[in-house]
Amino acid sequence: MLLASATTACSTADSDTLEPSVPPGDGTSDDAPADAPDLPDEPDAPDSPDEPDPPDPPAPPDEPAPPQACTTTCNTTGTVGSNGMCVPPAEACNLIDDDCDGVCDESRSAGCRVFVHRGVSDDLGHLFTTDLAAVTTEPFRLEQQDNFSLYADDLPGSQTAYLCRKDDGTHLVTASAVCEGAGTVVLTLGNWATSDECGAVPLYRLWQAASNDHFYTLSPQERDFAVDELGYVFEGIPGYVWLEQ
Repeated sequence: MLLASATTACSTADSDTLEPSVPPGDGTSDDAPADAPDLPDEPDAPDSPDEPDPPDPPAPPDEPAPPQACTTTCNTTGTVGSNGMCVPPAEACNLIDDDCDGVCDESRSAGCRVFVHRGVSDDLGHLFTTDLAAVTTEPFRLEQQDNFSLYADDLPGSQTAYLCRKDDGTHLVTASAVCEGAGTVVLTLGNWATSDECGAVPLYRLWQAASNDHFYTLSPQERDFAVDELGYVFEGIPGYVWLEQ
């Protein structure tokens, strides 16, 4: 009985003094060694290069200086050239010698002048018109195509020419918009000059009382023959016309 009690007491004493064993390391931070090295910091991302500024747009070219006007030797308006001389303008359809070459409107555009044709009728006398069909249709017959030319536009130094039909059916070419009180306007022919400028030549006007025919010619010889042989009366020069279109 005594031995069993002693053994029991000893076992009890040991169980009171011995601490329970703990398995090493439970995965917590408290179990990490005190001198564990720090983890390196994440490296910074490299800076992206700055975008270059766009280049400035090129400066616009300087506006050229306006040409300097000058008066040419033929009194037209030109421009001062690089050599300081007055350069004449190009020729235009204007009844002026623009380029100072002594010839007027030689490089004129199409339509600058219009041709007048000459026809005749046994009963109605002469007809001068820009309508070629009119002088090639009965009762008229063609005497001369492109007899003379007039300017299409009314220009300084020119005068409008009208074709008039008189009360008896004969015709008159005149600068009078009321046909000199002798008829009515049937066509505006164009514009003749009031002097022999720009290469114009005189247009002679004649009238025959017996037929009431008004006749026009550029030829002094034909004028004189009509007066001397055909009973026409010379009535003067109503205007100046051209031989070329």
